[in-house]
Amino acid sequence: MSGPALTDLERTERFLAADPDNPLLLAKAIDMALASGALDKARRYADAALKAVPDDPFMRNRHGNVLIAEGRLDEAAQVFSALLQRTADANVAHNLALARARQGDHEQARVVLEPFVAAADAPVRAVTTYIRALHHLGHTEASLRSIELHFAHCGADAEFLAVASLVCLDENRLGQAAQFSAAALSQGARPLEALVAAGAVALSRQDVPAAQGLFNEALAARADTGRAWAGLGMARLLLGDGAGARQQLERALAVMPEHADTLQALGWAALMAGHLQDAESAFARAAAADAEASEAQGGLAVVCAMQGRRAEAEQHIARARQLDPQDAAAQFAQAILSGAMGDAQAMQALVRRRFTPR
Repeated sequence: MSGPALTDLERTERFLAADPDNPLLLAKAIDMALASGALDKARRYADAALKAVPDDPFMRNRHGNVLIAEGRLDEAAQVFSALLQRTADANVAHNLALARARQGDHEQARVVLEPFVAAADAPVRAVTTYIRALHHLGHTEASLRSIELHFAHCGADAEFLAVASLVCLDENRLGQAAQFSAAALSQGARPLEALVAAGAVALSRQDVPAAQGLFNEALAARADTGRAWAGLGMARLLLGDGAGARQQLERALAVMPEHADTLQALGWAALMAGHLQDAESAFARAAAADAEASEAQGGLAVVCAMQGRRAEAEQHIARARQLDPQDAAAQFAQAILSGAMGDAQAMQALVRRRFTPR
């Protein structure tokens, strides 16, 4: 009776047992071990490969990949930087950019990749990491241009589509965000950015159960996904649960403390709970994080109007309207000052109108 079928890695290991210094077998074993998450084996075979062929650039590149998987990002960056000086290879540049991005240095990731992504046939993963870096840096127009330039040869890749969906979401291109996130998620993989974008699109349609399911799936994959926590908080706001919203929004802000939209959401959650001082603090933080956020000024106006601080309310209303003549929070504050509005139902109507992603 035969035993269980061997995996590809196990078969390769059997060959390696007979020929332990074979570079081709070592390369296969490293790649397979990394793909299966067997970091101890990946490390063992990388060390053996460096001993067998110490000057081989392909083995050094694989060694760098093992270092990234182990979280030894500075060492990985040193390996890839040295390789990139020897050969201008887009895949090596991608690996260096990936190490820098995981260190939070998105500007360096952009700089490293920029010479390699100008070509229309640039490697898909290099393009994807480049667009992700641009997005983190707030370079919106460049992100969109790169998506358009490379869509013909990258548009079937789930990770590329996931990043593109989040860029489009943040530019209020909800139709494209919905299209790209759905295409990414339809391939079997569940990229984090696509889950967040799809959840936000569901929220924009006020489909709270679908949004909550997608955000929770994102958090199951990575528990510190700030935008998923923020999305859950905004979903709770749509349900009228200010207290529940505050808990989830605070989780989001622990990860992204200067995210203006989340701070504004926290302000509304505090207002719904009747905690005016906390609301004022949240809106003030949002205004400090984004000087162009009309809603932060409008939220401050609402707080001041509810406390009878008319002169301050009018100052914030004027500032909000300078930034956006149609700002809903400023209109609400003005209605409070005039005595035309201010009850809980009116507040909830404003929250439902607001908390659909822009």
